[in-house]
Amino acid sequence: MKKLFTLLALAVLALPLAAAAPANDIFTRALKDEMQRTQKQLRTAGSPAPFFIGYELLENTEISAAAQFGETISFPREETSVLASALMSVGNRRTDNWGLDNNRVVAYETNVPRSYYGIRQTLWDLSDMAYAKAIQLYDAKQAFKRNKNISSDLPDFLPAPKVVVRRELSVPELAQAGEIEKLARELSDWGKDKKFVENFNVQITHSHNNMYYLNSEGSAYQDSLSKVVLVWRAHIRNNAGFLQVFSQEESFLRLDEQTLKEIHTLSERFRSDLEHAFTAKKADESYVGPVLLEPDGAAWMLRQVFLKNITNLKPLLDTTFQVGGDFRDKQGKRIMSNLITIYDKPQANHYKNKPLAFRGVFDDEGVVAQELTLAQGGKLKDLPRSRRPLDKKAQSNGHGFSPMATLSFPREATTNVWVEAVRPQTPQQLEEQLLAKCRDMELEYCYIIKSLPVPIAQRIYTADGHKENIFGLKLSGLTPRALRDIIGAGNNYEVADNNRMVTPSLLLEELELVPDTEEPEKPPFVPKP
Repeated sequence: MKKLFTLLALAVLALPLAAAAPANDIFTRALKDEMQRTQKQLRTAGSPAPFFIGYELLENTEISAAAQFGETISFPREETSVLASALMSVGNRRTDNWGLDNNRVVAYETNVPRSYYGIRQTLWDLSDMAYAKAIQLYDAKQAFKRNKNISSDLPDFLPAPKVVVRRELSVPELAQAGEIEKLARELSDWGKDKKFVENFNVQITHSHNNMYYLNSEGSAYQDSLSKVVLVWRAHIRNNAGFLQVFSQEESFLRLDEQTLKEIHTLSERFRSDLEHAFTAKKADESYVGPVLLEPDGAAWMLRQVFLKNITNLKPLLDTTFQVGGDFRDKQGKRIMSNLITIYDKPQANHYKNKPLAFRGVFDDEGVVAQELTLAQGGKLKDLPRSRRPLDKKAQSNGHGFSPMATLSFPREATTNVWVEAVRPQTPQQLEEQLLAKCRDMELEYCYIIKSLPVPIAQRIYTADGHKENIFGLKLSGLTPRALRDIIGAGNNYEVADNNRMVTPSLLLEELELVPDTEEPEKPPFVPKP
């Protein structure tokens, strides 16, 4: 395994790299100079010194606009900001301060002055905050282990090779303010003449990021990325009197002619979904039987019953908050249908003109993120691993990440997940298989679900195949058993799950859906103007 890490490091270093950053680059200089000072001077009597430090800077330039019912509500203005974070561990590789509980250990600042001394001042401040938290947790962890008589032959933190990747930084080429505003107005100009549409707005953001990373082991990273994000939001009151909130977010690599065509197609589809939602029938009975999940719904289901069970694998010492992933001991065992193969592909960072969530080279612990075959032939093949070993043979495969929501220490997580059909079928073939299965079970109808967790659903009737829009359903009793109930997979791959997954539609032999008992809200006293 050590040899594999070396080969991976050499492979990354062989990528087309830009020349080292010039001496006057304020970001690289500030990172390097403050890292050297922190390593030499940051310590206090009676407490362990830092042994791992990671600094990250994100220079963000963006322009955005928002419009409602065809009128501008947020005028476009180009803005630049710098974000900084510091991650620190004290002690040594044998015993450190991470792993007691899920305490916030990443120090974070969103308003960093864009100057050499401003960046250094921020990193100094974040380092002080991170160190104070680290020594507090170190003492608490050692006391907890003594009180519980916990000992282990495993180290707390594994070594990793040094990796340096400096790609050439690009200059922001953002859309013009007038172009962004015009598009937002055009896309949002719908629904004001429809009484059932209480709100309809569109926000467009075109951003460019320059990213810089350096850790105390000498690993460094520099790269640029741009993306365009559109968010449609709508509030409608359907014909049964229920207020429903819909939103759709789509990201693109660039704003060119082809992308604009895609955007208009997606906008028309979103409006059509709202029209269908208005006329939808309220679910009135429970259902147990075959369900066809379209890509968005399939992605949500897979996250709930598969991905959550292969993340956060190393249990916390204090399990009050979170234990390890439930599949951590199931490697090599059958956990799902053999009709799909699931990969983790950190270096495949876009699909169909859409950027995927992870677009880096290595994880938050400075380890090259490796491609993994997570499930194949129905069996769990591999797991995302961090530098916190699960057993004596384990090595990190570059999947240790600090969740932004919790700012906790890095834990095992996936990057870009790809679900591949072993015997892909067209959407029409999947519908025919769905109907055939329902007829075998003598069901009057079955369900096609577009998205979850709040199902946007259609009933498809077995007698003649006609469809009826349904609302007011919710999933019941979803367990990992659903993975084994996959009996078909499509060829209609889409980016889903907030750009973290590429998946086709999936046909499941059995899911349980129950009607929501919620009653409609009272409508406004005065109708929409």
